[in-house]
Amino acid sequence: MLLFNDREDLFVSGLQEVSPENTGHPNPDKPKHRSVNQDDRLQKAMRLVVETTASTTDEDFFKALVENLAEATGVMAAMVTELVPTRKFVVRTKALCIRGKIHSNIQYSVLGRPCEDVIKKGKMIVHPEHVQVLFPKDDHLVDLEAESFIGIPYFGTDRKLLGHLILLDDKPLGDIEFLITLSKLFATRAGVELERSQTLEALRYRVEMEKLLAEISTNFINVSPDKLDSAINQALGLIGSFAEVDRSYVFLFSDDGKTYANTHEWCAEGVESRIRSLQNLRIDDLNWMLNSLRRNEVIHIPRLAELPTEAEEVKESLQSRGVCSLLEVPIASGHQLIGILGFNTGRCEKEWSEEDIRMLRLVGEMLANALERSRAERELKNAQGQLIQSERMAVLGKLTAGIAHEVNNPVGALKSTADVSERCIQKIAASLEENETDSEAVKKSLKILKDNIRVVTSASDRIAELVTSLKRFARLDGAEFQKVDLHEGIEGALTLLQHELHDRIDVIRDYGDLPQICCFPSELHQAFMHVLTNAIQAIEDKGIITITTSANESTVRIEISDTGKGISPEKLQRLFDFDFTTKSSRVGIGVGLFSTYNIVQKHKGEIRVKSEVGKGTTVVMTLRNDLERFFST
Repeated sequence: MLLFNDREDLFVSGLQEVSPENTGHPNPDKPKHRSVNQDDRLQKAMRLVVETTASTTDEDFFKALVENLAEATGVMAAMVTELVPTRKFVVRTKALCIRGKIHSNIQYSVLGRPCEDVIKKGKMIVHPEHVQVLFPKDDHLVDLEAESFIGIPYFGTDRKLLGHLILLDDKPLGDIEFLITLSKLFATRAGVELERSQTLEALRYRVEMEKLLAEISTNFINVSPDKLDSAINQALGLIGSFAEVDRSYVFLFSDDGKTYANTHEWCAEGVESRIRSLQNLRIDDLNWMLNSLRRNEVIHIPRLAELPTEAEEVKESLQSRGVCSLLEVPIASGHQLIGILGFNTGRCEKEWSEEDIRMLRLVGEMLANALERSRAERELKNAQGQLIQSERMAVLGKLTAGIAHEVNNPVGALKSTADVSERCIQKIAASLEENETDSEAVKKSLKILKDNIRVVTSASDRIAELVTSLKRFARLDGAEFQKVDLHEGIEGALTLLQHELHDRIDVIRDYGDLPQICCFPSELHQAFMHVLTNAIQAIEDKGIITITTSANESTVRIEISDTGKGISPEKLQRLFDFDFTTKSSRVGIGVGLFSTYNIVQKHKGEIRVKSEVGKGTTVVMTLRNDLERFFST
């Protein structure tokens, strides 16, 4: 017995009685002592095990072991298995020998099979005969035409169940005592090798995991804010592949904490992306999960059936998305939950190990740090951009003042001249009538002069209107906090953009009954200008811009929709960043929606954008109508 350590010797020494408890059948007539022939057979089998497995490891070891076990016992089939750590009550064979031939390994659930109690209770089970009758739903028994069964569990040094050894025969068992003793010997040997193999595999897994974490950490440390999205997607791919999941993803919460959206995603081959359908979701819908995440707890759902009754809505939601198992890790900045790092499977159930959860927690922390650093850098850049924007608008204001002054003078002269000319023509016409002059040539000339005067007057009015709109936009007439009609600001922006609209874009106005509100009118005019400019540029051919306004007791709502090309979910997340553009070349003003966002925020309002690629974009601005409480008039 020097072949085994003390633990193994204790495990195989002596022969336990085969009783109803561990065989399913009484055996009161069992002999109390082994014969000399049995001892010889055992000695021979032991030598065979040592000789054939001493120089082999891993896969070859287990193949040699089951081949020799089948030969020594004379049974139809022998196999050794290991527990699948991520699947409850599921095992996979390490080696499988049927009728003298090694077969491909299989993975299966033990539930409803004779080895169920071997795994669940960790004890030996023997069925000397009629095993198919006892387990009629076990397809493996039917396929092999099995009649008898022996199952023996084996454990690690910490008494943790590792797997089990199985003998199957197509006839009733003969010398049960000998078979059990020999099977225990082989089971012990299999357990020792399996523990050694799993220890080495765990070490390899740990090394690979540490390398992966180091790579992800390095990528996040060196990434610039404009490339963070790409770095996150790359990290999700690395982790998803390593953890063998179907989908890895990130959800981030909105600044107001009311909604959340799927911002990043990786899918395994053959798995459908869901990122576009998971936008602008209500935080309240998380309910059961949210409280745990806010306590910095991991949500681990290996099987949906194990969810508590209070999580029924979560269960239904996951089932509707085809999710079998789920793991979600909180992404927190300080003590504030800002998002979720998640992983799920849809093709089979999966139970994550403690080591996996530890790794994913670390990734969640890395992600939070990267997002926080990116946010800080973006805010700094935005502050710099806001200063630049203010300087630009100051320059534009001075330029516009000069242009307005220069244009207003000749426009005034034109209008005065047109007015004088109109009165002169009227006097000439009256004089001709008094003198009863009936000259067709004179009448024709007078008509031409009248038409020309109307053209000059109309053009002068148009120029004056443009100058007024330009002055309003450039904050010459509306920099102060005052009460205004927002429709005038919208119309002023449309006037300035008329040359962009041409005949290719129709503007539909669905104006509600808006009260005048106190605001900084020139700034809101800028906001309207930016949103309308983006809407026009999004329409590449012909299209429609719809402007809808409405009001309730506390707010006014301005909604501007276009039928343009739309914006992808990834770009939506950065839409209000300084200098961000959805076009490689933009013909626009200032820094676009960045300043629009700041203007709306300054007015204690909200701005939301909904978009679908290929269908269009809707921008909704909601403004308070009681701003006089916050600003002195």
